[in-house]
Amino acid sequence: MKFEDVMTSAEAAERWKLSPVTVKQACAGQRNTPPRFTPTECRKSKGTWLVSRSGMERVYGEEPKMIAKMGKYLLDVTETLEESLKEDFNVHEVFDNDVFATAWKEYQGVEFDNTQHADAEYYAADFVHWALSESKEEYYNIIGLVDENHNMYDRLKQPCIKTDEFESLGQHVIAATVCAGENKGQLLELNDEYFNAQYILHAADDNIYFN
Repeated sequence: MKFEDVMTSAEAAERWKLSPVTVKQACAGQRNTPPRFTPTECRKSKGTWLVSRSGMERVYGEEPKMIAKMGKYLLDVTETLEESLKEDFNVHEVFDNDVFATAWKEYQGVEFDNTQHADAEYYAADFVHWALSESKEEYYNIIGLVDENHNMYDRLKQPCIKTDEFESLGQHVIAATVCAGENKGQLLELNDEYFNAQYILHAADDNIYFN
């Protein structure tokens, strides 16, 4: 089991969109109800419950996907996409970037200067996660998601093809399915026939629905 596959019950609750009490009760049991996790999936360490990813997936299903806002589009942040951005992010290259300094102050609550370099190196991956999970569109260029014109890099897009087009409840609906690759539905970017999405778009009001 990898180190990152173990988390506190509080983190597990946040990631699976559950109440912290729900996860703790699944660890400890409740009244006459036995624990839902097995001893190999959950244990207590100095007062803190630790839970495995495999246990969370067995009991509650797959971790909900991270959805980040990107203009009028929604970005489905897959684990593969996030890990790719974290791996490629070189924080040293943005030490002198004013936008990064602004982002760092928002992220950590302190001014970015020479004394913050070590912290920036340590928290670089978490900074990427923060920018995505909080939909910080103004910092997407910093983490390598979009170019200077705020267009998503082609290498990060997932090719999809239009599969249906119809009227529903007075609105024009376009449906799409993924046609290649492992990263499903990363960006909705409509053109003539092809676009990058795994969503249904109600074009009249820009509402996006999962396929």
